[in-house]
Amino acid sequence: MWFESIASAWRTWPSSSAWLWLISAGLHLLVLLHWPTWHATAAPAPRWQVSWGPVTSTATLPNTPDRDAPTGQHDQPSTEKSAATQMATEMPTAAATMDRPIIGRPSTDDGPATTQTDPAFLSPGPVASPREVLLAQAPLAPSGLPASATPSLSALGSYRAPSGARLRYDLQGIAKGFGYSAKAELLWQPDASQYDARLEVSHFLLGSRVQTSQGQLTAEGLLPRRFGDKVRSEQAAHFQRDKGLITYSANTPDAALLAGTQDRLSVFIQISGLLGAEPLRWGPGAVMSFNTTGARDTEVWSFQLSGIEQLKLPFGTLDAVRLVRQEQKQYDQRVELWMAPSLEHLPVRIRITQTSGDQVDLLLRSKELANASP
Repeated sequence: MWFESIASAWRTWPSSSAWLWLISAGLHLLVLLHWPTWHATAAPAPRWQVSWGPVTSTATLPNTPDRDAPTGQHDQPSTEKSAATQMATEMPTAAATMDRPIIGRPSTDDGPATTQTDPAFLSPGPVASPREVLLAQAPLAPSGLPASATPSLSALGSYRAPSGARLRYDLQGIAKGFGYSAKAELLWQPDASQYDARLEVSHFLLGSRVQTSQGQLTAEGLLPRRFGDKVRSEQAAHFQRDKGLITYSANTPDAALLAGTQDRLSVFIQISGLLGAEPLRWGPGAVMSFNTTGARDTEVWSFQLSGIEQLKLPFGTLDAVRLVRQEQKQYDQRVELWMAPSLEHLPVRIRITQTSGDQVDLLLRSKELANASP
């Protein structure tokens, strides 16, 4: 039926109209059959180059004829990747090495594409002032020790040792999920050139733990000579300055004695003296870092200041500067200090928290002269 309708229409058409219809249909068919080939041989579109740091991505724009191009200029087939394929290939690398975006103009016959830094990325962002980060942690060498020595004590600023004092604390502790109370005492005894420090925590059932530090007192701060830590028996760290080593009675490997190294007790008094000498220098965000040794090994302790807080202690209400140790490893203990400007920046609260949840929290109860009886 359909063929009969076509034949009937053909017989009724004028001959000229039939020929025009046939020619038009043939031309349309020719265009449809050859369109993919013509599209593939079209000239490549202009390219924009966009750089992300060291990586340059080339994106192909939609084809636009070049009015000034001579005839035959676009007869070469394109070997460029499509924009989607190119960007999909390069984006992972670009993301990994991204620095700042660069803007530019497309490459033309007058020369290669030029690039220019995006002005939006030239405006400076927040920059840490020297007092905000005074000493970064030294990078570790393959041996596990810092690759370079910690700067001398003077690099952290002036030092003014606090006067001798006997500080007594109430201790609130947590051990294996159970709370307990104990007493603690920090004895600080300086003279013209030497110092002696002693921290004792005691419990009538659990016994006591005593840490001691002795060494030189200089205009730049404390130079420990010996650190002891005693629970049942004592383990000690010895500062052999003539050899540049710290040796341990526990027969653990020696550590390099770097400039400014403190022990786990002297570091508290060292911070007190730095804050006392230049209180305006140490604002919120400032960091103090020290190589700090215990009785078995040495590591970097970095304390960041977080401002002044008001504490309600057994001693009374005090304003104190809070410092928090920045943990460097997964199982580092968290150490928090509160140093009171009204008490020569001596520690009025010390809280040490283990990753297990065990905790000791020392809260100042009284302050007396160093020669006061225990």
